[in-house]
Amino acid sequence: SGQHTGKHVVIGVVTPTMEDDLRMSTPAKKKKSPFAKFKKKFSKTKEKWREYPTVRINDPHANSHKKFPSNRLVTSKYTLINFVPKVLFIQFFYSWNIFFLFMAIIAFIPDVTPFNPATAVIPLIFVVGVGSLKDGWEDFKRHKADRKVNHKKFKVLSDTSGTFTEVESQHVKVGDILKIEDGEEIPADMILLKSSNEDGSCYITTANLDGEANLKKKDGLSSTISLSLSDIPLFKGEIHSGKGQPNQDMTKYEGVAHVDGQDTPESLDLRHLLLRGSKLANTDYILGVTIFAGPDTKLARNLTKPKHKRSRVDVLMNRLTIGIIIVHSLVCISLAIASSEWYDGFVLTGGHWYLDDSQGKGEYGAKMYLTYFALLSYCVPVSLVVIWEALRLIQARFIQWDTELTVKDEETGEWKQMEVQNSTLCNELSRIGYIFSDKTGTLTENKMVFDRCSINGVVYEKPKEELKNILLGNTGSKEEYKAVKDFLLHMAVNHSSVPSEKEGETTYRGPSPDEEAILIAAKNNGFTFLGKNGNNLEFSVLDKTMTVELLHLLEFTPVRRRSSVIIRLPDGSIRIFTKGSDEVMLGLLSKSASKSELRSDTEAHVNEFSTIGLRTLILGTREISEKEYKGWAKIYHSASVAVSDRETLMSEAMDKIEVDLELQGCTAVEDKLQEEVPETIDFLLDANIKVWMITGDKRETARNIGYCCKLFRRDYSIAQIDEDDKDKCGNQIQDAIEMAEAGDTGVIISGRCIDIAATFHKDAFCRLARKAKAMICCRTQPGQKALVVKTIMDDSKMVCCAIGDGANDVAMLQVAHVGIGVFGREGTQATRCSDFAIHKFKHLKPLIFVHGRWCMYRAAMYIQFFFYKNFTFLLPQVYYSFLSGFSGQTVYDEWVLAGYNSVYVLLTPLYLGLIDRDLNRKTCLQEPTAYYEIQKGHVFTIKTFCVWLVFSIVHSLIIFLVPWAAYGRGQAVQSSGFEGDLTSFGFASGITGIMVVLIQTYIFVQNWTWMIHICVWLSISFTFLILYIESTDVGWFFAPMQYGVFPEALSMPSFYFVVLLACGLSVVPTLMFKSLQWQFFPQDWQIFRERESLGETTPIPAPGKQVASDSVV
Repeated sequence: SGQHTGKHVVIGVVTPTMEDDLRMSTPAKKKKSPFAKFKKKFSKTKEKWREYPTVRINDPHANSHKKFPSNRLVTSKYTLINFVPKVLFIQFFYSWNIFFLFMAIIAFIPDVTPFNPATAVIPLIFVVGVGSLKDGWEDFKRHKADRKVNHKKFKVLSDTSGTFTEVESQHVKVGDILKIEDGEEIPADMILLKSSNEDGSCYITTANLDGEANLKKKDGLSSTISLSLSDIPLFKGEIHSGKGQPNQDMTKYEGVAHVDGQDTPESLDLRHLLLRGSKLANTDYILGVTIFAGPDTKLARNLTKPKHKRSRVDVLMNRLTIGIIIVHSLVCISLAIASSEWYDGFVLTGGHWYLDDSQGKGEYGAKMYLTYFALLSYCVPVSLVVIWEALRLIQARFIQWDTELTVKDEETGEWKQMEVQNSTLCNELSRIGYIFSDKTGTLTENKMVFDRCSINGVVYEKPKEELKNILLGNTGSKEEYKAVKDFLLHMAVNHSSVPSEKEGETTYRGPSPDEEAILIAAKNNGFTFLGKNGNNLEFSVLDKTMTVELLHLLEFTPVRRRSSVIIRLPDGSIRIFTKGSDEVMLGLLSKSASKSELRSDTEAHVNEFSTIGLRTLILGTREISEKEYKGWAKIYHSASVAVSDRETLMSEAMDKIEVDLELQGCTAVEDKLQEEVPETIDFLLDANIKVWMITGDKRETARNIGYCCKLFRRDYSIAQIDEDDKDKCGNQIQDAIEMAEAGDTGVIISGRCIDIAATFHKDAFCRLARKAKAMICCRTQPGQKALVVKTIMDDSKMVCCAIGDGANDVAMLQVAHVGIGVFGREGTQATRCSDFAIHKFKHLKPLIFVHGRWCMYRAAMYIQFFFYKNFTFLLPQVYYSFLSGFSGQTVYDEWVLAGYNSVYVLLTPLYLGLIDRDLNRKTCLQEPTAYYEIQKGHVFTIKTFCVWLVFSIVHSLIIFLVPWAAYGRGQAVQSSGFEGDLTSFGFASGITGIMVVLIQTYIFVQNWTWMIHICVWLSISFTFLILYIESTDVGWFFAPMQYGVFPEALSMPSFYFVVLLACGLSVVPTLMFKSLQWQFFPQDWQIFRERESLGETTPIPAPGKQVASDSVV
């Protein structure tokens, strides 16, 4: 297709690929929200272009009319304008905050509330304020990071002066020509024009994009390579990106460039594209033109907006609160109706002349509803939420102070702690069912070591010593000498790396760590690659200089899974050297080599090396005649300049030359895992947690690491899903499901298939995920990582955790229920965007199984005990209504109610929420099966809450009936000779309630320490001290109704009898229930506690290798 733009013709390009169509496809139509137009209008994210406009190079005026976005990057949630409404919406999503707001409103209605309005308003402001400030602080840190990126300055060519001036990143525009120097990040997606290198190429690292810290080579436009810096200001042209651009696919790009004054357009592909976030390396400078900016860059399109994460404890507590509020309202309505009926029958009929009869029945009932609503509002106390937020912050500090989660900095010698950046999710660590892990820098150290090799059927386990002895003539035959020499030459010549000097020693940086390790191994054996001089490659071979001519370098691609180099040797002969995976290379061997004994021996060695977790490559070579080479070179050149189907044509051309190879042998490289990674994964699997590895690496690399870290076991069947076609991909998924149902199966799926599986075969893919023992996703991009996590989250009820160390992991860390960043070599973006930040993968074990368990247990005990003690204390208010004409009269004094949660029974819930634990640390780290029960959330459910509710009903009846039996019938006589009145009854009932709740703490607590005794006895002491003060002249000013009550109550023998009897009666049902349950229906943790007390240390074996599912184990 052709599009006329002024005098020039821009040649259209390429049919959209399957992936492009898939990413541009839209899901089934849904009913539009009434806010859809508003959201579309004010959304920051730019909609996808229907057709991306042509970019004029170095022509700001022409580009200014095309509505290209700015280059400003935004990852924050809030702005100064939307912060207040957004954060208030989030805070009032919680039902308790709405309840507290309603209570605050009631508190200002005269003659209705029995309390001071300040006691309702101040706590509400505190709770909402703390939550809002916490969200604001977290987002402020994102704003700082964004500001640092957006204000970074880069050199941009000025169209007026013709010189490079410094411009902030956010002001870089599409069409600008930038000069990037060595070590600088690329600020926008750019097309490389030229570089300081003669061939116009450059090297970049993409650690922020795909987690790989290795060098990748990029090529400049052939029409601009020869331009000098003085010619650049006059340079003009156009770039037209292919259909479907811009998109989030980082592995594909196609377009054309048309330089003014030239008739032939130049094809563009991924080799010319520099992505935002990559970094220039080993190149003095480059010149490039911006084609995608800001939200159109591939990095931005792979990012996701940070979402507000809520723990399942919060969700359950929210539901319970809603239920309690509903019951609370029904009780208030019932009492109000009863009150209005009593008022109608005893007041309006004139039976009680001394009561006010000026109100109507309906008005009186409405007033009493609000009175009871306020009186019984303590069933959802503000202090519950206030203390809960404080406890979570303290729990987070406990985790950070754990010495097992600290590491020593190798440079400074300082001990570094892990970081908890979202204390809300501490208890979510106990519910994890899936872990999605990055590979490079997370499971591995990304340090490759050449371990051994097989040459001509002979294994060399110590290559540095054995190969050198052969080359020096100390050992081996002439045939062995020639085989070793050719093998090492292949290792030294077939690569895309560049040498560099570090501390006086030659090192290499290349597209893969394997390549670097192989080059270092060749250097150690006398074959040192010195560098490239034009088209010549220079070497030091056994201390002698050798130069070969580089004719063609056929680089590695995920599809080809091999790389080749065609060189002309000093004797004039032409040879091709090819290395790649065994699956590909064995099919490229000549007929004689395919049937030879060497092949079977090499295959056996490859299998042997893979078994011990080494990464293998097979090497082959052959000589090419001059005639064959020239004929092939024409075919390859034609394919490389093709406008359409360029990649396919080039791949077909490469296939024609990479044939009839003679087998040389194989290499084996070790990718060092982080310490204790296999043991940690093994423990996770035994604990019913399914572990996935999601990486940008090629399939063979990921597969080898899977075996090495025990994610894949040797007895697993391996299913591969790698078809681009929708139907074929679906068939592969069904085949994999059948394999998983037949036996233990591991699955490897490529990034190209993830989009297809998640879009067209979601149910089957999720079914496979549940049935497969382990899964590896390879060649994935950041957006695909997040898509995998999101797909499983939508299907499973389990908590999904993502862990990674690079910027390419940010999307999945933000999508997952729990995101864990790893401090590594790839910057701090992953740790800044995560909920937890650790230093080593092995730290997952104590983080999940110790702190996750303890936080969940403590949260459950604290919340349920808090509701229990409040129901126990407030239900007597309901019982008393039946004896007081439903008048709304309170049993307890206002200050007794106010001090109940804040002073009298404050310390024991704090102990349960901070110190108590069900199992000790040793048991948690030795018994993976102990995780099953808490993983299912059985420690805090509606059922367990109802058990606590039954306790509170029984104990509240005791608290009310025992004092009533003594005081309500005139049995209790004061020292003055008068019978006990309402004040005396309320005092006795209040003291009894406090003592019962404190004594019950001894029964509910599991970890008895000296601190629990201090908490209980300090609470009792504070209670009597404050009540004594209230009864003195000092207390007269704020609690006049309590004046003299305390000494009068202590002078009555019946008071002591009531308290002791009620406490004794309350213990009986609790102990009976606990004993019967422990004896006949023990829970898992109770069994493990008995093993602790008996000193048993042998772990209980896991029943098979359980995998995470939604069923109860």
